Amino acid sequence: MLKKNREMKKIAIGIQDFRELITRNSYYVDKTKTIHNLLISNKYYFLSRPRRFGKSLTLSMIKYLYMGEKELFKNTYIYDKRNFEEINPVVYMSFASYNEFKDIEKFIKQKLEIYIEDKIYNLEDFVDDFDLGYLAEKIYEKTGKQVVILIDEYD
Repeated sequence: MLKKNREMKKIAIGIQDFRELITRNSYYVDKTKTIHNLLISNKYYFLSRPRRFGKSLTLSMIKYLYMGEKELFKNTYIYDKRNFEEINPVVYMSFASYNEFKDIEKFIKQKLEIYIEDKIYNLEDFVDDFDLGYLAEKIYEKTGKQVVILIDEYD
């Protein structure tokens, strides 16, 4: 017998942010076992999947993993497998809205987000020109931690 006051889960359509998906009480097929195995085995990944197949949501989930957002992963495989106190700076860039810009450099300067602990920084907080390797070096110098770089909608 179902309890009447229990909130029904929703089917998430078009939600690309993991935090939003979880806080809206939406259904989620747990992919954290696969992600956990990927993250502990190698250094670089190129995820290629068909359109509308969850790439943005997966990158969002990885972003929150490295930011130490443990409570978002409460009912997932990775919840008790990862030390969420070990956080890393995350550089996140999505080219989803690039068609609104003509100048790629201006777009990157406006849209690139750098997450360090509980703050969000812009590119100009670290470097004048866009050089991903140099940016990662500067962030590492500031934090002493390995930098995670996530690029979405690269095509």
